[in-house]
Amino acid sequence: MSSASATTVIGGESLVPPVSSPQVEASPNALASYDASAYRVSTHITTISFVRGSSRLTASDRRALDDVIKLRADYNGAIRVIGHASSRTQDLDPLRHKLANFRVSLNRANSVAAALMSKGSPGGPSLRWCPSPTMSPLYYEVMPAGESGNQRAEIYLDY
Repeated sequence: MSSASATTVIGGESLVPPVSSPQVEASPNALASYDASAYRVSTHITTISFVRGSSRLTASDRRALDDVIKLRADYNGAIRVIGHASSRTQDLDPLRHKLANFRVSLNRANSVAAALMSKGSPGGPSLRWCPSPTMSPLYYEVMPAGESGNQRAEIYLDY
């Protein structure tokens, strides 16, 4: 299974999407110690899209992460990764639905963070990742295209 796409906001180029990475343990409150006031600018760099239930990065997603590493070095900033899931979880009760989406979102954020660290991005204060704290759909999910658009990890550069 492969990702759908990864797009960049900086530079206006479209980056094509990224293979499995080791799990990184993250606290559900990984952003709790994140101090937004320490940075003047927060820029959405790219979005990595995933297929349903997957947190696997493709080779092209990994190439997109190379650009993230370069931008981090150029601006000496911090990388923030937020994993998301679609709102569809078959016929689960509300609690299981939230738990399933939390797990998928966390796995996606972990996958991207692990790949960034394997490429040389320092961890600690310069890399924060977590699942989306709320359901944050970008698209209505009445059609499959909307559902796939919400299965993503967003990467921000704070500097």
